[in-house]
Amino acid sequence: MSINRGAVMFKLKNRFVILVLSVFYFLTTGFSQNIIINGGAERGWYMTGRIPVYSGKPVSFWQAHEWRIADEGYNSRHSFNIDYKKEGFLDLFFNPVEMETGKPYYISLYAKASKDNAGLRLTFYRSSGSAYIKTVKLTKNWQQYTMIINSHGLRLQKDTEISALGGFSDANPDTGTVKMLPRVVPADEAEYWVDCVQAGSGAVPPLYRDEDIFIRGQPDRDTFEYRPGEKADIVLEIENNKKDQVNLALGYKIFDYNNQEIAGSSSGNLSLAPAECKKYPVTIPVNTAGPLTIIFTAVTGNNKIRHGVRINCVEPFSQKYRDGRGIGIDSSHNTGEYSLKNNLLKNLNIIGSTDILVKTSKTYGMGIMRFWMNKHTYTEEFFKDTYISLEMVKKAGIKTYVVINKAVTEEIKNEWLLPKDPRLFSTVVNDIVKGHETLFDYLEILNEPNIWGGRIKNTYTQTHEDVTTGGYVNLLNSASAVLKNIDPRIKVAGPAIAGMTLSWIDAVLAGGAGNLDAVSFHSYKIGPDNPDFQAQLRSMHASMDRYGNGKRQLIQSEGNWLQESITPHWEISSWQRTLAERNVKSVIIGYANRLDYFILFDGKLQNTGGTVYTVYMCGNPGNNCMPVAQPVLPALKALQDRLLHAYPVREIFIADSLRCYLFKKENEYIAPIWIKNEKHEKAASLLIPFKGNLGCFDIMGNRVSAEKKTSGYNIAIKTVPAYLHFQGDEKEITASLEKSAPSGIGFPAETGYRVNSGESIGITVKNTGGQTISGKITFAGKDREEILPQEIFFPGIPRGSNINIACRLKRPFSIKKPLDFIIRTVLESEEEWGITPVKLKAHFCPYRKGILIDGEISDWKDISAISLEKDNYAKSDKTGTDIPEKFSARIGTAWNEEGLYILAVVSDPVFSQDWEESAMWKGDSLQLAFDTLQNGGTLGYRDDDFEYGISLTPKGPQVFCFTVSSPGYDGFTGKKTGLTGMPVSIKRKGTDTVYEIHILPNWLSPFSLKEGNTMNWNLIINNNDGQGRTGWLEITPGIGQTPKAPGDFSTIILTK
Repeated sequence: MSINRGAVMFKLKNRFVILVLSVFYFLTTGFSQNIIINGGAERGWYMTGRIPVYSGKPVSFWQAHEWRIADEGYNSRHSFNIDYKKEGFLDLFFNPVEMETGKPYYISLYAKASKDNAGLRLTFYRSSGSAYIKTVKLTKNWQQYTMIINSHGLRLQKDTEISALGGFSDANPDTGTVKMLPRVVPADEAEYWVDCVQAGSGAVPPLYRDEDIFIRGQPDRDTFEYRPGEKADIVLEIENNKKDQVNLALGYKIFDYNNQEIAGSSSGNLSLAPAECKKYPVTIPVNTAGPLTIIFTAVTGNNKIRHGVRINCVEPFSQKYRDGRGIGIDSSHNTGEYSLKNNLLKNLNIIGSTDILVKTSKTYGMGIMRFWMNKHTYTEEFFKDTYISLEMVKKAGIKTYVVINKAVTEEIKNEWLLPKDPRLFSTVVNDIVKGHETLFDYLEILNEPNIWGGRIKNTYTQTHEDVTTGGYVNLLNSASAVLKNIDPRIKVAGPAIAGMTLSWIDAVLAGGAGNLDAVSFHSYKIGPDNPDFQAQLRSMHASMDRYGNGKRQLIQSEGNWLQESITPHWEISSWQRTLAERNVKSVIIGYANRLDYFILFDGKLQNTGGTVYTVYMCGNPGNNCMPVAQPVLPALKALQDRLLHAYPVREIFIADSLRCYLFKKENEYIAPIWIKNEKHEKAASLLIPFKGNLGCFDIMGNRVSAEKKTSGYNIAIKTVPAYLHFQGDEKEITASLEKSAPSGIGFPAETGYRVNSGESIGITVKNTGGQTISGKITFAGKDREEILPQEIFFPGIPRGSNINIACRLKRPFSIKKPLDFIIRTVLESEEEWGITPVKLKAHFCPYRKGILIDGEISDWKDISAISLEKDNYAKSDKTGTDIPEKFSARIGTAWNEEGLYILAVVSDPVFSQDWEESAMWKGDSLQLAFDTLQNGGTLGYRDDDFEYGISLTPKGPQVFCFTVSSPGYDGFTGKKTGLTGMPVSIKRKGTDTVYEIHILPNWLSPFSLKEGNTMNWNLIINNNDGQGRTGWLEITPGIGQTPKAPGDFSTIILTK
């Protein structure tokens, strides 16, 4: 049967249960003791159950506490069943469906209830809060029910009974799709039966069809792990559900990390009588390191039945951690608040899960484990089990890293606030640590406080306050004093910010550097260009060096993640490979730039991809919840084998399109190398003129060939990191790498431009390849004839060098009247050409003296303004509406040697602002951003960028710095909130709000205030009419969207 992309099927059938999973269990009268997952599974689909993580054996727990397996079904013997009393975990989840904007999707099932009109909610759900919901009314008889999403992404569906909640814009940056979980939820007190569930793409659910031949079977080890050279014994169970005898031809194939077939065999023939089930043992040789997929097939006539098993081939990690650096794992399964809220703490097996993670860590080379604790939201039993778990980790030689994730001192209602008296939090620290201090290596103060602002409205103003960097510093200093008094050996870490917002780090260090042993941050580098966070790491170190002696550690205490674990058809998906490769790239870049620990999130190794309550129902006989074989862990283990005790020597420049570092480890040098552009598909190679010994290993640690020639070694290079092992002199190795000749790595020139003035632009051509290049620049597009000269030849540009070319413009341009054209770069040697689209848009900022920041606009009369109206409006994703009536703005700019001046006159009949500082964007406010070096992209800010928020808050006019440039420039320091030195005036006049801002020169660094200088900038005006932020006016896109895109900003040109 053919199923549309992203579909899932679920059926409970005679004598066994058919769950849509890819690891299989048997129930009732079968050979095994666990549920068998099949019927849809042989097509690769699986299903999830909402179970407390590591609650023992998930299947038995699941049946005991919520949806059970009933001995009746729609036209069969079994179905899912629940006697709903409005308690416990009640959601029945299924395999995630990849949903693409504008496409139709369906959920279809058969169901009945113990009483008529019992409600059952059909849902597509995403953990971010997005959901489609339709409540259907059941009868006492089996009937089919459907929910059809006619166009994903629309808030209003043709079926008016469907509710669409939240936004659907947080798509996977690689696929452009959103992964949503089909689920069913009982709505009334009644008994429910559910069967034959299908979900997938299309406007009409396909006809449900049962399968005739089933194959099931699992590896003989709970861990899925085998050493190279061992054999995996798998006992298949093959069942004939046909009325006739069948003759089957059996075989298997083994596929590696890249889904390339590496081995296979025809394993014989089998005859089965009607309704007969036989065991069939198979022994599989295991030789290639990394995750391996074994596909078993049974062929009868034109019908081929498939069954997959995934295993890991890995040599356990043998090195010892000794230098305070490495990879770790976040054990977030011990966040007992989830279980506390659902009264299921007794089912949360913290000790058992820690035991599994310790074994996993020792196999894959994890040297640190992060635990979560919070005094007033967890129970005595939770703390007892967590202390036992910490002791287990310490005995295994693994560092413990504990985060007190919230500043709760009395009740959970205060969870996103800070106590005004920091001594209250210090008491919490004392209660958690004292008496157990030997179990703590690191204690982290709070989790992601930089995004707490605006999470709740503060109704505890007498005792609590919203989060600010100043408040955090007070909390940190007080807690650190208590902690050091208990045990000065314990290292204090913080502020555990979400992202790499340097302004928060800088401000915290300015006030509390003396009490921080480690600076921590959370950077989820999963986007196409995101693994390259080298510039941010260097900026963080510049800030740390400014406020310390260089001994403070830098720790990513959350980052990236391990899922997804299971995939359709059992093959290793492109997304799994991407996650493995980006994790490896991130750690390599981190190690090369003084990152001490890289802690992966999270330790729920069967996590469904964001749904915190669910785990994949996966495992083996007895089901010990071991991690499903997937590529992230073995790839990181191979990295640790090579780089754990290596120290970085330098970054090696070969070509702009390549990334290469050199590390030294004992008597050898190791150079990880890869092509930066993940979309690169052509075969590429690197000729290295090295005469000594060179070995090459792939991302999983398997040796690959390095062709030795008279001129050196020729190796294949890909977007996947490979490791080059050298033996020889460091200078010789470095020189050989720098002289290497790449081939096939893409167009060897990078062309950019910048605005010089209203009459000219500068074009830069950089040689990003491995050979000297020559060629010419030509122009195409609508306004191509406005550029002079029309053709420009450039001479030989050496590797890594660039030239600057000045061009004149025939006519001026502005934000409202841009110039559109294309720069074509044509190379002589290869007859290749590259294109650079250009849309010149700029605002000319005049020189003025005597501007007063007083809320009066009389000194702005002769300065032309930018008008922002309907065409400049953008809706908010979740609460967005069309532009309100009479909502518009006029923007003016001016400059002199003392700074940049901004005027914004906003016409808005309703002014609403209940927030302040980091949350001010939720109300009426401005956000102002600068890309000072005009090097912005579309995946976030860089280290030369600023973003400010300005608003008239309940505490008066405030300026908040969301992003600040690196301390490597001469920008301001330690100023994140309460920028009292920035002159600002905000006045409400009738239906207008007048903003005047004076930005001082060092708050624009490295931009220099001189005539003719240019930078990119943007401004948005947030609107809230009392019902939440509905949208904003913008000069250009780039601030209000996620991620930030300074590459979309407009240019500002200083004129006299």
